[in-house]
Amino acid sequence: MGKLVRVRRRPRYPSVPMGGSLGEVGGPSPEDLMWGIVREACGACRGGILHLLSLELDDDWCGEFIVGEGSRSLCLYLGGRDSGFRVEIGPGASRVCFMGERVWLVGDGRHDPLAREGLRGDVVCVANERATELLSEALCAFAGARGVFHVEADGPMGPGGRPYDVYVRNACLAPYRRTIANVTFHVNCDATKEDWAAHAGAAADPTGQGMGSSRADAEWLARRLQQSDAAPFLTPCISGGEGGRSSCLHLNGRDGDFWVSLGPHVSKICRMGECVWFVAESFRGELPCQDRCGDVIYGGAVEGRPRAELLGLICDVARAFAGATGAFHDELVVVGGRAVPPDLDRPDSRSYDVYVRNDHTEPYRRRLSNIDLHVNCDAAADDWEGV
Repeated sequence: MGKLVRVRRRPRYPSVPMGGSLGEVGGPSPEDLMWGIVREACGACRGGILHLLSLELDDDWCGEFIVGEGSRSLCLYLGGRDSGFRVEIGPGASRVCFMGERVWLVGDGRHDPLAREGLRGDVVCVANERATELLSEALCAFAGARGVFHVEADGPMGPGGRPYDVYVRNACLAPYRRTIANVTFHVNCDATKEDWAAHAGAAADPTGQGMGSSRADAEWLARRLQQSDAAPFLTPCISGGEGGRSSCLHLNGRDGDFWVSLGPHVSKICRMGECVWFVAESFRGELPCQDRCGDVIYGGAVEGRPRAELLGLICDVARAFAGATGAFHDELVVVGGRAVPPDLDRPDSRSYDVYVRNDHTEPYRRRLSNIDLHVNCDAAADDWEGV
């Protein structure tokens, strides 16, 4: 008979002792501490999506909490460099950042965290025996979340400092409540609609008219997508946008096939070979026909329209494509009551039906001027052959 040999590979995230003070002599290295926190969070994510997020480690990060010359810290980006979701490990303090919220773990004895101006308005815990467990819980709760806020709770000072309540809205997790040191996480519970409305924290809409191309416009679009149901399927990363150049919002990696290009005259969303163009009226005759032949051209007003509205339309298309497994479109050109070959300089004479197959959303239709989005509807099984 053969002999069964069971092989266990070394885990990607090495197991390290958790707890104790940051930077203590003989303690784990910053790398081991970082991956230990991630490993603990992935093992206790309660069905969340932390283990599905892309990870990018920056080992030359210079955070605002660095203590002393020559100090070194690490930064791990989760879900893309511009997702706003990251964990930073330093010799004097560490923190998890997400959607503007920051959960700090400050080394006991290094400095008084409550007296530091940079920590006011944040969640702060002084290192204790459950210190790193706090950061792991924050990673677990925040992964895939669409909203988060905190309040300083009433009550006596505990081992970690003043008490905080952190409220998280995360459709990827079942409701739960958990207290670690001086911080209580309320995931999908204990906060009313009025509470969420009062702490919405929405970024100010971009000003101006027409299409924007700045990095700030790309950041606004990324933030809006992160607050939508598309968030779990995106890894935002922004390039360009400086000095009047067009910006690009990469949504599944810099070399992926899902991205939004924002320019002053031309913007487009591309996913799996499908491209939807938004072209300013005065520029439609200047764009070479071969550049957009076979694509979808938005025929509604662009120039003179509020920028927030245009970016909102781009967001609608991006949301439909997020998490999709297939997409194709039909084009109909009608002039004088009959179908004719496309006139690429007259997008208003064409109508498009864009069909999207997406297992992560319910069927719906959305009309954008001359474009009809059909998500999980109106296409037969035969229509998807070859897609």
